[in-house]
Amino acid sequence: MRRLLFFCLILGFPQLVQSQGKFWSSFDIQAHYGASIPVGSFSRENYDGIFDNITTSNPRYLGIQKFRNGYAKPGSQMSLGMGFRTSLPLKISVLYQQSLNTLAIEQLETTIRTGFPQPVERNQFLVHSDYKLRSVLSEVSYIWEKSKWEGSIGLLAGPGRLDYPDYSYFYDPFNFANDNSKEPIDGLVSGLASSLSFEILEGFRIGGKVSYQRADFNYRYVLRLIPGGSNYTYFNDEVNYRTLNAGLQISYTW
Repeated sequence: MRRLLFFCLILGFPQLVQSQGKFWSSFDIQAHYGASIPVGSFSRENYDGIFDNITTSNPRYLGIQKFRNGYAKPGSQMSLGMGFRTSLPLKISVLYQQSLNTLAIEQLETTIRTGFPQPVERNQFLVHSDYKLRSVLSEVSYIWEKSKWEGSIGLLAGPGRLDYPDYSYFYDPFNFANDNSKEPIDGLVSGLASSLSFEILEGFRIGGKVSYQRADFNYRYVLRLIPGGSNYTYFNDEVNYRTLNAGLQISYTW
């Protein structure tokens, strides 16, 4: 239903733009797909502090703290949006964006496996959800043109929703798992963006776009040993989402 509404807006806005007088000089739809490269603590991999006071009799604390180490790997980003060119050299765009970054869980699992007290060798493995971010962004850009070339540089901001960064560790026959709500986490996404495109046909442009985006997502993780875990441990954590993004962009202008 949301996608249908979105495409209806795209189809209907050209008529709206034409009725707005001289302030709006043109309207475009745009699509972008490219790489999402984590930077800063979002990409950091440090395996110290995963264990805290774990013993054979009380192996119940396992903390993968994201505000220090995000363990994120390069992924992908795509967006679809509409832009309004004003009579000034400015463009105002609205974008729906999705980003996906997996985690480097192989080394995490190895670290946990070697650090866990194991009086008996057991079947064990780590499961962790990917970083999936959906956002609706407003972009205000300064535009310059030369012949068939067009460049832009601007600011991004808007609400984002990150899938809950859930994880569990299976330690046969037990499972160290989250006992808290796994609802998506909301945050504010902001950043910078720049693009360069060339008009290949009248109205059609193709080019590249790069951006830097950041957001902070706070959440609580409640760790419980299943089955039989009457005791639990909880901690507040934060995903410091930071990415450099680059990819192909196409657009059509009315």
